[in-house]
Amino acid sequence: MPDVVAIALRFLHIMFAIAWVGAVIFGVVVLRVVMPKVEPPSRKAVLLRLLPVNLRYVPLTATFTITFGVLLYAYLDYFNPVNIDALLRVKLLLVALFLAVGTLSFGMAVPLRASTDEACQRHQCRAVTAGPSSRSATSGPTSSRSRAR
Repeated sequence: MPDVVAIALRFLHIMFAIAWVGAVIFGVVVLRVVMPKVEPPSRKAVLLRLLPVNLRYVPLTATFTITFGVLLYAYLDYFNPVNIDALLRVKLLLVALFLAVGTLSFGMAVPLRASTDEACQRHQCRAVTAGPSSRSATSGPTSSRSRAR
């Protein structure tokens, strides 16, 4: 009789890995390639709905993939150093685990820092360009509102 726990752990590990890769591909293809072709008013509305979902989904699926992979190897007793055959597998598994966790950490830290820096630069640029002369040069209902502030 097949081991039900091992099969369930393998299934969960593979399904979350597929979801992880799918979310990354979605983020690259849709958000990077297709979105510049969408008109700006629609683009903002779509990004405000899709980007938070994708930013939560990718790290969650990556974490579950790594967790179920570690649980699977622990359940199959591949971490047991007594087993001579498993020593090479354990070393390779640990290298893969460190690479996966390192890649996940790097992938979460660098874009967040870059987006924060970019937002700060945009804010400073707006503060410099939105001086008193630009307010008086505008006409219509927006200029009366800006003067009231």
